[in-house]
Amino acid sequence: MSGPTYDPNQPTPPKSNNSWIWITLVVILVLIVGCAGICGGCSWFLGKSVTEGVHALTQTAELLTLQTAAMPAIGSSAEVTSKIGNINSIDTPTLVGTYSLEQQNVTCKFAIRGERETATVTVTGTRDSGSLRPTDIHVKFGDGSTVNVPPGEFVPELNFDIETGDSMPEGGADASGSN
Repeated sequence: MSGPTYDPNQPTPPKSNNSWIWITLVVILVLIVGCAGICGGCSWFLGKSVTEGVHALTQTAELLTLQTAAMPAIGSSAEVTSKIGNINSIDTPTLVGTYSLEQQNVTCKFAIRGERETATVTVTGTRDSGSLRPTDIHVKFGDGSTVNVPPGEFVPELNFDIETGDSMPEGGADASGSN
């Protein structure tokens, strides 16, 4: 028989060592996928947080506007001042129910403290030309009695320009942008 003979003392031929290339490629691929996942997750989380923050800020501004519009009527009500005295402090309003910029009716609650007692005020506002105007004002006293206060005439205008993010009371700046 002729053919190649095998000599056990002869060294085996060297194999080409390409395994390091494959290991490097796998490590790089894992790093790229991991970084993309982390960056994507951060972008989603931060984007959601910013959107929620803007929504909360807009809601608070509108509730404060509604409260500000109702306070002259509440402060000038003889029934309210006879029960609690002159108003010394007003709490920040809280939303009752849900809120959106497209919503027609929004209700908020806040406490007012007078010289003699504290009362809870519930104000419902109706959206008119973009701003909320108080339509129903109810003041509930510590003894459980309630007074319905007519809304009054003072209504601050606060319009939100969603496109630019600017908000300013009506008539707050002239055409040049200065006050």
